[in-house]
Amino acid sequence: MYRRIRLSLLFAMPLILATALLVKAELPSQADPDYKQGMAQWKAGDLDAAIDSFTKVSKKFPSSSIPLVRRGMVYHDNGDLDNAIADFTQVVEHHKDNNRALYLRARCYYQRGDLDKALDDAKNALSQSSDTGKFQNERAEAFVIGGMVCYERDDFDKALTFLDPALKANPKNVAGLLTRGHINYERDDDAKAVADFTAVLKIEPENAEALRARGRAYYEQDELDKALSDLNETIKLNPDDAETFVARGLIYYDQDDLDKAIADYTHAIEIDPDNAEALESRATAYADKNDLDKALADSNKAIRLDKEADDAYVSRARVRLAKGELEKALADCNELIHRDAEDAEAFYLRGSVYAAQKKWPSAIADYSEAIRLDDEYAEAYSQRAAAYKETGAPKKAKADRDRAAKIEAE
Repeated sequence: MYRRIRLSLLFAMPLILATALLVKAELPSQADPDYKQGMAQWKAGDLDAAIDSFTKVSKKFPSSSIPLVRRGMVYHDNGDLDNAIADFTQVVEHHKDNNRALYLRARCYYQRGDLDKALDDAKNALSQSSDTGKFQNERAEAFVIGGMVCYERDDFDKALTFLDPALKANPKNVAGLLTRGHINYERDDDAKAVADFTAVLKIEPENAEALRARGRAYYEQDELDKALSDLNETIKLNPDDAETFVARGLIYYDQDDLDKAIADYTHAIEIDPDNAEALESRATAYADKNDLDKALADSNKAIRLDKEADDAYVSRARVRLAKGELEKALADCNELIHRDAEDAEAFYLRGSVYAAQKKWPSAIADYSEAIRLDDEYAEAYSQRAAAYKETGAPKKAKADRDRAAKIEAE
């Protein structure tokens, strides 16, 4: 299970970094000593002082949008999105064609979670600019905001209609590359996802989000060594990120190193006690170690936190089956099958519950469905063989045992 990260973090970088994109020509308000002092204070990180300086400039030049835009940018960098939005709004109301203020307000709205307003401002900024005018990087950013809003709404096709022109205008737009990479990942196009995340890392070699995301994509491609390398590097850069420990734990689990997997899941839970993916993953590892009580506790908590935590239902069904709580195990299996009628493991588990209840025809039916869905499911053949033996069908039992042995030998 992949839990999407909140993309608002992509726009958390200070706006002071964007000042180089502004028009170079010096206007009267920019020549004012308080303006120059404000810029110096901003660059030095003295944000409160910078706000005071730009306020003075704004009073001296009330018809100029520049000091308000600057003050709004400083408010943004100071974490005060409401005042930033207020300044950009004042600019937009008096200078309706100020695309910079529209884009910046869209960015603030996005970070604040006001997706409708962010999308409206991004669209308005784009409608008032051309693809041959000034501020092409800002135009690209407006496209990116539109793409990020659509991505968060799971409208991937619409997101790409924003992201593709953004990256055409500025192929090095990190937020655009990351967002498109996440879309490719969620569409199971892992090769394209790797390409997008790699492009980010060529621009920003220490971008922890790109490293983690590429590690996830490598994992899906079964390139475990590359995945492990990326995730190890991510942990060096950001040792407090729970998701990275979960991702590395999945690799250790696939390598049958349950102790390392559990250690990573536990570390993730220490960072984020309500991380459902870490809990359901640790439950699976505990179940594999036959540590049933711990597996049950983690499964129960994961399900309370996330009703869609399918792996937690699987682990809990396994534990309840092992403990002889057959009706409860059956309920978990039924829930899984209700959610996904093509889940081979769910049918296999329910077949095992029916076998424990000595309901052999029902067990055979479920094992058969598991095999229909996955004809390489060796355990399903083995268990169906046992069920056939119980029903007096030795030839069918032998055929299934032979098929299971052949699959395991391959």
